[in-house]
Amino acid sequence: MELNSKFSKNQSFYDVLFGFDTETTGLDKYPDTRPTDIAILKFMSDFKNDFNLEMRIRLPFGHFISPTALIIQNKFYKEINSRDNYDFYDAMAKLNAFIKVKLRHKIICGHNINNFDLKQANVWLNKALYDPYPFQEKYGHVIIDTISVAKFVKAIDENFNFPNFKLETIMKFFLGDSYKQAHGSAADVKDVF
Repeated sequence: MELNSKFSKNQSFYDVLFGFDTETTGLDKYPDTRPTDIAILKFMSDFKNDFNLEMRIRLPFGHFISPTALIIQNKFYKEINSRDNYDFYDAMAKLNAFIKVKLRHKIICGHNINNFDLKQANVWLNKALYDPYPFQEKYGHVIIDTISVAKFVKAIDENFNFPNFKLETIMKFFLGDSYKQAHGSAADVKDVF
C-alpha cells in the first residue's frame, strides 16, 4: 500500500493523524473571508501540547463577520476582536511555520476541508505573502475529507442514509438527536475524530 511507504514503519496511523478546521467571517464573500479560529490537533493527544495549534484571530480593520457566522460560532463581535487574539499576519506566520515544521509526512483530516478549509488557508497564506498550497503530496501530506468518506459509505451501504452531509447531521446519525455541534474549530476537529 502506498500509504505505508510515506510513513516510517514504527509509526502508527494515529501518530501521524491530525485534524484541521477553520471558522471564518462567513461564506458569502469568498475569497474575501478572514479566519476567526483555526485548529490543527493531533489525534488522541491531550489537545494542549506542542503537537497542536489552536488560534483565535481578530479581524483586520474594515473586515466584519457576517451575522450568520456570529450566530453559528455562538460568539459576540468583541470576543472575535479581543486583544488577546492573534493579529491576522501573526496568525498566518504561526500557521505557516506549524505546517512546515510539524506537519511534514502527516495525514490531515477534516470535514469539507478539500472544498473549504484548505482553499481558505491557501488564500489567507497568499494574502500574508507566504507560499500558498502548503498541504501537498510533495510534502508527504495525505488529505482525508470526511465528506468524501460519508459519500462513499452512503453509496456502498443503504444503512447510511444521511439526508445531507453536514457534520452535525452525520454526528446525529451516529450519536443521536441529543448531539449539538459546538461550531468552534477545535470542537469540530474533535467531532471529526
